Parts: sequence; structure tokens; C-alpha cells
Amino acid sequence: GAHVDAGSATDFDLDLVCDPQTSGGLLLSVDRASRDRVAKVLLDAGCHPHPIGEVVAGEGRVRLRS
Repeated sequence: GAHVDAGSATDFDLDLVCDPQTSGGLLLSVDRASRDRVAKVLLDAGCHPHPIGEVVAGEGRVRLRS
């Protein structure tokens, strides 16, 4: 859409990003100051958190980087 900049992502990359079978994990938005504490809670619960990005001020677009 108008708010997505796919950059050099291929059609396969886009299908992978948008496929509910591969994007069914739990996504959390956590304040940077709480990141380590939240990661520890998740690890202690047997989960494996993986930071994937950050929210920054801007024009409200999604940019994919590969």
C-alpha cells in the first residue's frame, strides 16, 4: 500500500512477511527502558524474545530491509 516501502524485497520476501503461517508469533511493543526487564520475564517463562525493530518519529511508513 501507500504506507509500505518494500525497498529491495522480492515478491517471495513480501509473501513471507504477510503470510499468517509465518507471522503468527506474539508481537509486543515495549518501551526501550523496559526492554531488558521484559526480555528477562519472557526468558524466565520459557519464551525466546527477538527484537525486530523500533518505533521512530516519521511519516508513518513501513520500510522492509533485507
